[in-house]
Amino acid sequence: MYTEPAAVNVNINRQTNSELHVQWTEADGVYDTYRIELYPQGTPPTPIYVDALSPRVQVFSGLREAREYTVTIYTLVGGRQGYRSDPAYASETTGK
Repeated sequence: MYTEPAAVNVNINRQTNSELHVQWTEADGVYDTYRIELYPQGTPPTPIYVDALSPRVQVFSGLREAREYTVTIYTLVGGRQGYRSDPAYASETTGK
């Protein structure tokens, strides 16, 4: 039996006009996967799944310039359909 995993703290850094680096803290408790969603306002997110043992950084490139993006990260336990943490959010605007 699993319990809901803890949320993380998330940080976004703009690297270029079309690239964002997302980093997050390690979650407390038991978990096996992170679900990362990056999306501009008004667009549905496409999730990316990162194994808990992988580095806690994700680079998003090829983004549109001068657009605000929001990242949402969930900590998961029990696979993609298992329990998930409360979401952690951060936003950043790409350069012009």
